[in-house]
Amino acid sequence: MEKDIKFISTKLKMPAPRRNYIKREKLISKLENVLDYKAILIKGRAASGKTTLVTSFIKEKAFQNVKWVSLDKGNDDLFSFWYYVLEAIKDSLENSEEIFAVSKIMLSKDDVEKLVTMLINLTKTEEEIIIIFDDFHNITDAYLLETIEYFIKYSGDNVHFVLLSREESLIYFGDLAMADRLLEINEEEMKFSKQEGIAFIKNTLKANFEDEFINEINKVSEGWVGGLQLITLAGNKKNISRVNVVNKYMVDYLSKEILDDLLENERDFLIKTSVLSYFNENICNKLLNISNSKEIIDGLLEKNLFLISIDEDNGIYRYHNIFSEFLNLEFMKNNKETIKNVHLMAGEIFEELCDLEESLNHFLAVEQYGRAMKIIEGFGQNQKGWAFLNKIPMEFILENRSLTLQKFFHHFCNGELEPCKEVFEAACLRKEYEDMKKYFKCLMTLAEGNYEDFDISMFDISIFEEIDKLDISNVSKAILYLIIATFLPISDDYEEINEITEKNINIGKNYKNPYIKYYALNQKAQIKEELGELVCRTSKFSF
Repeated sequence: MEKDIKFISTKLKMPAPRRNYIKREKLISKLENVLDYKAILIKGRAASGKTTLVTSFIKEKAFQNVKWVSLDKGNDDLFSFWYYVLEAIKDSLENSEEIFAVSKIMLSKDDVEKLVTMLINLTKTEEEIIIIFDDFHNITDAYLLETIEYFIKYSGDNVHFVLLSREESLIYFGDLAMADRLLEINEEEMKFSKQEGIAFIKNTLKANFEDEFINEINKVSEGWVGGLQLITLAGNKKNISRVNVVNKYMVDYLSKEILDDLLENERDFLIKTSVLSYFNENICNKLLNISNSKEIIDGLLEKNLFLISIDEDNGIYRYHNIFSEFLNLEFMKNNKETIKNVHLMAGEIFEELCDLEESLNHFLAVEQYGRAMKIIEGFGQNQKGWAFLNKIPMEFILENRSLTLQKFFHHFCNGELEPCKEVFEAACLRKEYEDMKKYFKCLMTLAEGNYEDFDISMFDISIFEEIDKLDISNVSKAILYLIIATFLPISDDYEEINEITEKNINIGKNYKNPYIKYYALNQKAQIKEELGELVCRTSKFSF
């Protein structure tokens, strides 16, 4: 299997509706004409039933062309978000090969804008498409929100968007509202009625309580589905007076009540697996060094303990957000050695699964920066891995000359001048970078665009032989080849520069690094243009 950053594919799977879910007849009636709206906003606090409402509606109506994207804080990034959207809707694109080719060289905001424009053009088909963004409140980046708003506004009438969020939308939908193409379901509407609450407790949770106790649960929870479930699960003592109503949602108290009533192996399972963003039987068995994870998972499912199925066919689950947060607090009560060992084991498991993102998150959680850097190197030293370098303190990155240079180049490609300066100044203070200072100076000159005080005469074609002898990786050498070739006159050293350019193109391909490949191809085009060999072809798309 190729070592590369993989998508967390489970984030693109629509969760299965919970068993014996309550049919929200009033809300379902509002959703009946979903294809008449461009956007549907569903807002409600955590555990208010947003996901169950949508998944049960989709299942009952048997919509076929539904694209689901579960968002987390890691997707609040221009490139990460659009990578996931592209992966989610690729089957509905008329020409997915061309747009995937464009996505592989996304280096700047302009490239993302081109990608979004292509998505708009390619999704204008005869078939209806429903794109659902779950936990959209995690998206707060202003420019990213602008691109999403642009995508929604100009996509074809056949594309419909459903946004599930805990908070008010940061996207402007006034024009859609005026055109009667916006449907909103607010937090108040998401609350269970008394009748729905009773049905939920009796039919979904299968709780055998007296009517008086059920009425009290309804009253205290104030229609919050999560509250109903938490109180019901902790209500086996049938003593509602013990509930502290000052704490409105009683999450901590009721969760502890739940844990106290579980078997020791179930408690240990819940607390330690809470560090996982998703899991299945095999992952849990390896993490806990046990062989009965399936039995425990099945038991927890029977008890309705906040497990959400995100892939029924492969038995992949995650915990409900609130319950996961509580379990994480419990996990952090362990001694430092236990916390470290669990994260290390989780990191190794996901490394074996070639899920680089999850693996790095676990190693970084316990500050295993050296291990994280080795993984970034081992997975091809490409632009996706470079993003994780921002989470590693500079003093650790400086111990690896190759990754230090790659970190600079990553910021350079993204037009981030201040981080470039930070890397440049830190490297220049280290003795082990003495033989690389002039190259960093070249990079800094390009980043600042200030060539007045730069002495180009210090370089000639022999510099490439000097770079070959540096103790750095091939990807890092390719970066220096690219930068130095920028300063040398092409006409004087055509053959040598052309040879280096071809070498860089191959490095970009071999390491799946679109940054290297893009700049190398750009230089090749410059060579051909100077020699009068460049042939321009008009693209079928215009932006």
